[in-house]
Amino acid sequence: MAETILLIVEGPQEPVESLRRTLLADGHRPVFAAGWAEGWKRFERLRPAMLILRLGAVPKRGLAVCSKVRAHPALSATPVVLLADDDGLAGKEHGFAAGADLYLTCPFDENRLRLWVKALLRRARSDEKEGGVL
Repeated sequence: MAETILLIVEGPQEPVESLRRTLLADGHRPVFAAGWAEGWKRFERLRPAMLILRLGAVPKRGLAVCSKVRAHPALSATPVVLLADDDGLAGKEHGFAAGADLYLTCPFDENRLRLWVKALLRRARSDEKEGGVL
């Protein structure tokens, strides 16, 4: 499998390290950004295959980044995964309304995340080949 850049924005160190190991094991290249501003700059520059946002204490900022990705004409098809502490229906509704493809509650099962990453990347590649038209 070719190396795939996955951008991960903000998160507590331990889950991030565990996530890094999981993604590396699948042949991906995880790139980290410490905050939302840095994350957006790296997103525009690297154009990663996927964006993983760790919604922390202020989830509104992460949701704003997700919405910004969806509004960007050249980057709007990038799969977005939200990792959040909020397991409530309202948090999930806000996440999906902002444009997330997946909303996982922390702590999450890393094997489940691995399967979702594979599926979302496969779908994104398929859409690129077909021009996004069904």
